[in-house]
Amino acid sequence: MKRLIFLMVAVAVLCSCDKDFETWKNLNTKWLEENAPTDTVKLEKTASGLQYQVFHQGYGAVPKLSSLVCVTYKGWMIDGTVFDSGKSVWMSVGNTVLGWKEALGKMNQGSHWKIYVPYTLGYGSEGTKTMFGNYKIPPYTTLIFDIELVDVINY
Repeated sequence: MKRLIFLMVAVAVLCSCDKDFETWKNLNTKWLEENAPTDTVKLEKTASGLQYQVFHQGYGAVPKLSSLVCVTYKGWMIDGTVFDSGKSVWMSVGNTVLGWKEALGKMNQGSHWKIYVPYTLGYGSEGTKTMFGNYKIPPYTTLIFDIELVDVINY
């Protein structure tokens, strides 16, 4: 119930005003702080603030910053809004947000993780906009990704 109220407030904040993101920033920061491990969910946290849950750790190659990786993933915000997903998408590690760079550097080919990316390792205070000028990802947004690292080509 507590989480439902929190998410309803978050949605209301997003809809109310594009210019004032301070409340959204505080909601995202608080959500990430409260996203703590439980008896059934083991989360790791890095010094940068990235949190991750390992569902399966693969045994293949570990990507480098210069690597190309093939991933299957889904990305969403704390209010459940899905902003991206892809099946077997190839991308350069160097062209991803800092949170992905850090997570991919710890994953082996064949791994399946969920990562929680604080805004400082995501799209920061700028967010990202669509070609129509609407926010696809608002500033100060915590990003949540379910990632399967399918293949790695190291250069």
